[in-house]
Amino acid sequence: MSDRSTTDGARLTRHALRDATAIARPTPIGAGVTVEHIVCYGTLMRGESHHALLTAGDVLDDPIAIAIEGTLWSFGAYPALSIDGATGVMVYGECYHIPSLDERLAHLDAYEGYDPAHPESSEYRRIGLALQANPEETLHAWCYVVDEGYARRAALHRIASGSWRDREG
Repeated sequence: MSDRSTTDGARLTRHALRDATAIARPTPIGAGVTVEHIVCYGTLMRGESHHALLTAGDVLDDPIAIAIEGTLWSFGAYPALSIDGATGVMVYGECYHIPSLDERLAHLDAYEGYDPAHPESSEYRRIGLALQANPEETLHAWCYVVDEGYARRAALHRIASGSWRDREG
């Protein structure tokens, strides 16, 4: 795999990021920035029920393991991530590089119940994340999250482990 430049000009070595858990933090994604990564923490992850929606028939590179401070909630058949309050708890997921991600966003937005024209009435919202495995390597990714207040009002079950795969344990 080759190195790629990130939006801030740094060089990104995919091997270095894949071998360690990247820490993800919310960050604004400016206009004109091409985002080719998406963070998944539930049914879109490899081996989960809706992974095929993410791949759209393509073979994707191995994902980067990520951790983000937040709360993982269960709707029963699928999870929701909230990052509103600093909890000190980490939620675990995967980050995928998808070169044609812009072309797939409308489909993924629809699956996630996100309407970019009316985010206030959407179940989820799409936010930007900065992923960093070390100070020299940063990449930008999209992630779908819910408002913590919404999760509490909906009386969702909190997944204490922060891992959708460990939700039953």
